[in-house]
Amino acid sequence: MAATLHNITFHNLSSNITVTKCASEVDCWIKATVFYYRYGVGLSNLLLVGLDVEWHPCKSWEETNPVATLQLCMRKNCLIFQITSL
Repeated sequence: MAATLHNITFHNLSSNITVTKCASEVDCWIKATVFYYRYGVGLSNLLLVGLDVEWHPCKSWEETNPVATLQLCMRKNCLIFQITSL
């Protein structure tokens, strides 16, 4: 299963967004992104990761829903992992 790639520009700032349902694509994205920032640009001490999760709303107090989407960002590169699509 291939990932879809999007380039989003907002207020003249461009971001590369990868959207996938495949765990192996997530693994490849993490390895490639960390390698790029650590060795390609030389930011080994400045690797910051933004993290967010989303889930479907619960319809009652007893209900708990698993995480539906995991979002990771490193600088201009973001990953959206659609977990509930597995």
